[in-house]
Amino acid sequence: MERLLLTGFSGRLPKLSAKLLKQNQAQVATNCDLRSGEIKPFKALNQDATTYDAAIISVSPIDTEMFTSTLDCDFVKHDIDGTPTLLVSDGTNYPKQYTDALYPSDHRRLGVVPPTSALAITFNTIGGISDTEIVDTVSYVYTYVTSWGEESAPSTATPAVNVQANQYITLTNFDTPVVANKNDITAIRIYRVSTGLKTAEYYYLDEVDDQTTTYNDYEVGVGLKDVTSDILPTENWIQPPDGMAGLCRYANGMLAGFKDNTLYLCEPFVVYAWPTQYTIDFDSDIVGIKPYNESIIVCTTTKTYIVSGNSPDIMVPVHIPTQQACISKRTMVETNAGVMYASPDGLTLVNETKALVVTSEIITKEQWQALTPADIISFWYDEMYIGFFAGTDTGFTIIDGSWVDIDLGGGTVEGGYVAPDTDKLWLIMDRTSYAYLESFNDHATNYLTYTWKSKQFDFNFPTSYSCAKAYSAGSFNLIVYGDGSEVLGSTAITNQHMFRLPSISRYWDMEASVTGSTNAVIESLLFAVSPQLLRMG
Repeated sequence: MERLLLTGFSGRLPKLSAKLLKQNQAQVATNCDLRSGEIKPFKALNQDATTYDAAIISVSPIDTEMFTSTLDCDFVKHDIDGTPTLLVSDGTNYPKQYTDALYPSDHRRLGVVPPTSALAITFNTIGGISDTEIVDTVSYVYTYVTSWGEESAPSTATPAVNVQANQYITLTNFDTPVVANKNDITAIRIYRVSTGLKTAEYYYLDEVDDQTTTYNDYEVGVGLKDVTSDILPTENWIQPPDGMAGLCRYANGMLAGFKDNTLYLCEPFVVYAWPTQYTIDFDSDIVGIKPYNESIIVCTTTKTYIVSGNSPDIMVPVHIPTQQACISKRTMVETNAGVMYASPDGLTLVNETKALVVTSEIITKEQWQALTPADIISFWYDEMYIGFFAGTDTGFTIIDGSWVDIDLGGGTVEGGYVAPDTDKLWLIMDRTSYAYLESFNDHATNYLTYTWKSKQFDFNFPTSYSCAKAYSAGSFNLIVYGDGSEVLGSTAITNQHMFRLPSISRYWDMEASVTGSTNAVIESLLFAVSPQLLRMG
């Protein structure tokens, strides 16, 4: 091999030996952005100066305030009458709502805790009317209303009672709203059945103050007040369960979450209402959920499902035939091709049509499991899958079917989020005393230290390259190995001129390694046994 051209650079395939790699593949590829086929370094982290508790693992902006937590949280951005609101589930407490004005000292519960006690009915006689004919049969319920206009499910209904023409009703036994429920109840709405049957619809009667203890259903000269045509809208609109996790936005105004083996769905466009008739139970506990297109990917401890439908009452779960169950919730991430997660055999991709281990041609099952994949925190950023190992400064990305290691050079990654409005991947970096938010591949001037080492090229006869040339911009260091020993020690390459290699004995195999910590773009490397052959390239 009188000339050797390295170009169209790719990453590692750990499952193959150094000799079996293709010409452009690497034994070592660390901090290399190879998306263009050139070797470029990833930029260093760009640190925001704000300090946070070093124990946080979850973060998301509300509006201008930054929500942080030491629990594994999921977030949905929402808007309430023009106010940006962050909905949060953490798998431990009841789901919460935050605005800039509330955070960090206060919050609102997601979902309104309904009153429980049925109203007490007292009959009163209307003076001057002696008619005792039964004119109606009625039943009452009441609901709570928050300062944000959210309305709870109704209370227990009163027994149906007959009302005579000379009677009106006084209602008592209203539950006093519990401040600790964090709903900020400001009003009570009263509904009355309109046909005399408890199974019929309840219609709006009146709205009263939240501290009301007594209400007279009476209109002078008429008897019972007239109800409106507005039907009670909140039947079964209960709050999501305490300990719900995985909160995410699905299609058609729906949110989803899970607890144990149950998937929960909200009323379309009513984020605080989670009717029990919309729940879906699975055979095993759910590990995590993620939306994708018009479906929800549900990973349980044993199986993976795709749940589809355009309304919460007609959602259908379908088992995806794969043996690759998700091993950790934080490994799940929505991508442009489906949902990816860590499984026992590798990184798995699931969508409407397939489930496949995308790393099966890159890394063996044994190599994968040695990485402790349950610790991976997954991100989809800049059209790349990026995974970091929680509690370390290392991770990896998959570029064009090859593996590129990431080494941040200090601190530990504990979580993060992608900000679509600024197109930044913000990592929670534990720097011992404090945590910081630091954006990946975003520093204006500094770069991560990168290394790319070629495959081992075996020759049919002993060879000795005498010269080389780099088609590149910027500077980097080059090392050339022959039969495992350095032929060229670390040498700075600063231009595209030809340079000589040391004249030494011939070698049966050869490797080349480039490294650096400043900006560089390496398009190709060319080695030849003579300057004449080099100039031919």
